[in-house]
Order: sequence, then C-alpha cells, then structure tokens
Amino acid sequence: MKHSMNFNQLGYAVCFSLLTGSSSIATATALDLATSTNGSNLNAADAPAVQIAQDLTGQCRQTRRLERVYSAADLASSRVVDIQPGTPVTLAGVPNQPSFGWIRISFPNTGYIQTVFLASCGTTPTPFPSPSPAPSPAPSPAPSPAPQGSTCGVAETVLAIKTEPSTQAANTGRFVEVGQGFRIVGDRQFQSQPPSEAGRAWVRINRSDITGWVAETGPDGVGRNFRRVTCSSVGIQ
Repeated sequence: MKHSMNFNQLGYAVCFSLLTGSSSIATATALDLATSTNGSNLNAADAPAVQIAQDLTGQCRQTRRLERVYSAADLASSRVVDIQPGTPVTLAGVPNQPSFGWIRISFPNTGYIQTVFLASCGTTPTPFPSPSPAPSPAPSPAPSPAPQGSTCGVAETVLAIKTEPSTQAANTGRFVEVGQGFRIVGDRQFQSQPPSEAGRAWVRINRSDITGWVAETGPDGVGRNFRRVTCSSVGIQ
C-alpha cells in the first residue's frame, strides 16, 4: 500500500534534515497517518514511524555565507546583526518554530536565522566575495598660492613713481634711480588716455617705504624702462 507526503511536509523534512544531519525523511502528520491515498483508514501497522521535531538547543552550527540575524522569524522583521561566513552560532530551540525554515539562536546574538544557510560546525563555508567599495577619487591637491611680489625690477632709466597708472597722475615726489631695484606688486595696467599715451604699461611697485606706479613701457607697449629679475638676485627679501 502506498502513502503520500505533501510538499509542505517534504520541505519540513528537508530543513529538519539539514539541521540534524539526518539522511532519512520520515515525517508525517496525524492526518496522513489516519487516511490512505484513497481515503481508506490505515492500520497502525501500516503507518510509518513519526519523527518527532528535535529540540536542538545548545548545539553548534555555522553560517554558510554572510547571513543576517533577525528579531523575529520573518524577513520583514528588524535586523539584529549580520554575521560572516563560517561564524559559529548556538541553536536555541526547535527547527521550523515559530515559522517554517527558521530557528532561534542565542549566540553570537539572540534572534532568528534561516536554517537553509546553516551547516555543521567545522564545515568550510562557500566563499562569497565581499562587495568592493566604490573607488573614491583621489583628492586633488590644493593649488599652491602664487608667491606675492616674487618678481622685482631693476631700473634702466630714472623712473618717477606715480600715484596712479597714468602719465597724468600726480607724482609721489620719489624716484627710482638707474640700477636700483624694487618689488613688483600685482599685474600690469595699460593706460588708455590720452590717445597719445594709449598702450603704455604700468606696474605697481614697492620701493623702501613708498608704494606707487612706474611705467614699464612707452605708448603702444614699445620700449622697456626696467628689466624684470627675481627678487633674490637683487637682495630683496
């Protein structure tokens, strides 16, 4: 006489077998024991032996992969902790209670874990590569500030120091003699008026205790009134 086992029972037996290490599946419900496939009553001698769910409290298992411990036997419940492959866990109850495919654990944290991802302690876990962190772009070095006033000039003609970059500006009453050095501060400015002086280049300088403007060229940028040098070459710090 043949007897049937439904899919739920088969799944129960498989999960139980994974946890207990049993190679046989001999789980049946009371209803199956009471009736045969054609609805006739089974004799007690015909009924297969019932395998009672075993309390596995205190037994050791280990995770097959990176696995999550949940606060309840439900994937929708809150996360307790994620544990690495090969981590030993201590069982704390009966398989498939309170939900099919789950068991309670007491170590390394208290919670519930899926039984299908547990193996006997000492088993080599299947390696699951950890996700590579997204590469972070190397920070660009902050640009070094350009040295201020690191260029100097040496007068090739007597230079009148003006208050503004223009031939029409007032004189400061100070001059740079031929061969004397000075520090150049800032960029060139070009004169536009009057038209006869348009294009003359001026630079702001610092000479001893005076700051003002001297002409670097003539109109239209023609000629040169001083030569540019490094400040250290003329002893200006």
